[in-house]
Amino acid sequence: MNTKKEPWLLVGLAVGLVVIWQLPGGHYFIYPFTILSTWFHEMGHGLMAWLLGGKFLQLEIYQNGSGLAVYTLPVTASRLTHGLIALAGPIGPASAGGLFILASSHPKRSRILLVILGVALLLSCLIWVRSIYGILVIPLMGSLVLWVAHKCSVKVSHFVVNLVGVQAAMSLYQHVDYFFTESVTIVGNIMLSDTGQMEQAFWLPHWFWAIVAILFSIATLTLSIWVAYRN
Repeated sequence: MNTKKEPWLLVGLAVGLVVIWQLPGGHYFIYPFTILSTWFHEMGHGLMAWLLGGKFLQLEIYQNGSGLAVYTLPVTASRLTHGLIALAGPIGPASAGGLFILASSHPKRSRILLVILGVALLLSCLIWVRSIYGILVIPLMGSLVLWVAHKCSVKVSHFVVNLVGVQAAMSLYQHVDYFFTESVTIVGNIMLSDTGQMEQAFWLPHWFWAIVAILFSIATLTLSIWVAYRN
């Protein structure tokens, strides 16, 4: 692929994904990427909790594309700790997407990155995934990613890495209404949304943190493309 044209193709891909989402039935087309973005999101919560001294107990993925990371924290955990864990979810997919795009600037790295992603999906299922739907779909996705890395050409692997990266970085647009909501209902339980938890931890209103998450996603997509192809 012509590296001079590729940044514009990635921008076109991002716009195309947004358009597809708006079309009747478009969400079915990008459904696998929706599940993958949810995985990035919930892994962000769980791993941040683990890094900050908590225990990442389990990860739940549901058929409607939502998810839940279950973790425990010491009773001494600060408001900052709770806020950072809440923040790690919304910025998780964009951060992963940015890394994928940066790596895609060298097509031969694409297969390596897909192997890492496939193994991470399979390991997460063994260690954390506990919902029935997650147990069914996450190993399937991990195996598919490994198959692409092993069987497909470098060009195909390169395209898949770009597609995953752009969609992950742009995935926030699928759930904009969630981030502007203070509380949500998940499997029958009413709980604070991520931005609602950030409001509690950092005082500023939840809609402010929703805007921060959206701007972070846009900035990550733009900067990762620029850094990857600036030469």
